[in-house]
Amino acid sequence: MTEREALKRWAEVTQNIQRATSVNINETPADKQQRIERAKRNYQFFVEYYYPHYATSEVPDFHIDLAKRVKANKTCKYLVRWGRGLAKSVVCDITIPMWLWVNGETVYLVIVGNNEDKATILLNDIQAEFSTNQRIIADFGLQVKQGSWAKGGFTCKERFMAKAIGMGQDARGLREGAQRPNLIIADDLEDKDTLRN
Repeated sequence: MTEREALKRWAEVTQNIQRATSVNINETPADKQQRIERAKRNYQFFVEYYYPHYATSEVPDFHIDLAKRVKANKTCKYLVRWGRGLAKSVVCDITIPMWLWVNGETVYLVIVGNNEDKATILLNDIQAEFSTNQRIIADFGLQVKQGSWAKGGFTCKERFMAKAIGMGQDARGLREGAQRPNLIIADDLEDKDTLRN
């Protein structure tokens, strides 16, 4: 993907997020707090409220089940083999990491792609949510940290770091201060050779 194509994609993604995530400026602080608490407990509600641009139909039980399992077990390893178009990347790369963060966890996410460029494209989607999702910003504050918001990796103001790497790159040694990666997602690893295998 060229730099021009990447900038065009970023503009399209962020515009879609902004259009879909308008907020009620007349809500009370009590209503806001009640919604946040519900979102922490209820993954389906979390996705449908904060990500209407992805949740175009009801969140299926298997998405909810995976999110609950990941939240409950900090040392889990899952192979997600859902059919094409069933939101594997959205659930694993965006909504579950952000749901963990909303629930007070410190998240250092590493997305591993077929190569670093493809991993960066996947990482850009969660980065766009932090920087332009009006509902996330209204409820949890703007998380863009000046000087730490770059292509292929970013650090938020509060408890969220992320890095994109390609297959074959070593995740050992990655850290942000004392924080080491604690959520590694291998996504989009196919290439012409692995597809034949």
